[in-house]
Amino acid sequence: MLQERYLTIKSNGTGIKACWWIPITMTTSGDFNQTNATFWLNCENNNLTTPLAKDNEWVIYNMQMTVLFRVFYDTRNWMGIICTLNDPTKYETIPTLNRVQLILDSLSFSQVGQLDYEITFQLLKYLKHEEEYLPWLAALSGWRTIDDLLKRTPKHAVFQVSLYGISYFIINSNV
Repeated sequence: MLQERYLTIKSNGTGIKACWWIPITMTTSGDFNQTNATFWLNCENNNLTTPLAKDNEWVIYNMQMTVLFRVFYDTRNWMGIICTLNDPTKYETIPTLNRVQLILDSLSFSQVGQLDYEITFQLLKYLKHEEEYLPWLAALSGWRTIDDLLKRTPKHAVFQVSLYGISYFIINSNV
């Protein structure tokens, strides 16, 4: 994890270099109740790496979304998270607020071109199991943004068909 200002529109490079003290909470085991900082990112110590032992192991930062910041994970970590979320018996081991955070972060980083949309769409496939309102709200908000971006392109019709399929699923599953 490296501290860097997140902007949806890149600046022209004349911006002020900002640095914050950021309290870091994290888990690799699924204990999301520890919301006291275990580490602080600051100007001198602004890089955090968490080695993972297994291919399907993952780390999630910012337990219960206690601090306002986005987290950019590497592809290997995203795939481990996606594996857990797409398992109908395990997705709830990641609390609702962290599922919202994962959805919002993946959509935001995809929108600015830092994360491949394929990873985001693989993550969003887990929603077929989701029963909570907030993750659905986050996903639908992101889909609206994508819909706006695609409106004047040939891919818009394909995207709308997939959204109609999702809408049908929502209506018929009593989510």
